[in-house]
Amino acid sequence: MREPQQRVSTTCRIISAALIVSALVGCVLVPSVKSLLWLDLFYWLSYIKLIITAIKYTPQLWENYQRKSTAGWSIYQVILDFTGGSLSLIQMFLLAGNYDDWFSILTDPAKLGLGLLSIFFNIFFFIQHYCLYKNSEKRKQSAESGHLEKNGELKNGKETSPNNLPDFSTHM
Repeated sequence: MREPQQRVSTTCRIISAALIVSALVGCVLVPSVKSLLWLDLFYWLSYIKLIITAIKYTPQLWENYQRKSTAGWSIYQVILDFTGGSLSLIQMFLLAGNYDDWFSILTDPAKLGLGLLSIFFNIFFFIQHYCLYKNSEKRKQSAESGHLEKNGELKNGKETSPNNLPDFSTHM
């Protein structure tokens, strides 16, 4: 959920506007310039998607790094994204192997790039979530709820749940 003081950055607005304008210009130019094909426009749109994908992961990665926590977002979406990127690359390699045309992997740079980018960034998210900041969520939840652990017991005297997290059932 977005905080009231959060807003889209000027850099993001400029990049978004430039990409939208370039797509619209392409839609106008293709019918009017004989040397341009609709396929060229679709390739350009796929490159725009690749640019957006490269940009979209960076703020979350940076935010996690600054906060030293991955609290507040679900790892399940990252797992699904990693699975999709992996399956996309597997499909490309299976088709290339099936047709004995390994050069075909390079003929769809957007698909190859999207698969590689999603896997690349998701590996960093996995490292952040499961290695670097794995205990920060427990501390943050305990601190926010006022139930700080002390020698295995909580501040308010309640025992911790089996997974060593406070029992929030009474607070819902």
